[in-house]
Amino acid sequence: MVGLVARKEILIGAQLTPASFSGTGGAITSITCPPGQRCISVQVDQVSGVGTLIQPGDWVDAVVGFTADKFPVVTVNPQDESITPVAGINATSVKSLLQGLQVVGTLLPPPPTDANGNPVSDGTTLNGQQEIVVLSVTAQQAELVKFAQMDGSMSLVLRSSKDFQDPNDPTIPVTPLPDETSGVILKTLVDEYGVLVPQVVEALLPAQASPRP
Repeated sequence: MVGLVARKEILIGAQLTPASFSGTGGAITSITCPPGQRCISVQVDQVSGVGTLIQPGDWVDAVVGFTADKFPVVTVNPQDESITPVAGINATSVKSLLQGLQVVGTLLPPPPTDANGNPVSDGTTLNGQQEIVVLSVTAQQAELVKFAQMDGSMSLVLRSSKDFQDPNDPTIPVTPLPDETSGVILKTLVDEYGVLVPQVVEALLPAQASPRP
């Protein structure tokens, strides 16, 4: 059992079975929030939720993205203080918002079936499946998650369970230090990752005939 991740609550003295370390993929029957924490649910799909393979006991990071329309660039007319939006500027922004969140529950819908009740997918293909993931967060983190849900696009990034175990004794839980990230905007991709900026090419337009009077 050393190194395995418990997928459900295990009582002292209870017999350990394979079901204790494997997700059921069914409905949430009960959730126990750690003391001092809150539980908040996040809806993900097969792209934003690691293929809907996240299970109770896993650890995840939350990455949020805001599209350009959330950061409009405007100019202010000093004469009448009127505001004019500036078009053509990419203001998309992506940031690793929260790190090391524990999953305390998940909820998957029943797999799609055909007319005979047989599953139509083996779980290895995209079918638009959704998953509800319940995360253990602090009160402040709950506010961040809710804001990201309302105004942005959130993805969950699966972490290795070994990051949260003492390397010398896997039975001892540890809290890893968060990794520092810079966030990403278009300028970051150009300046730090070498993404090429399109070149402005001067083109000569054919002469147009003058309109008749």
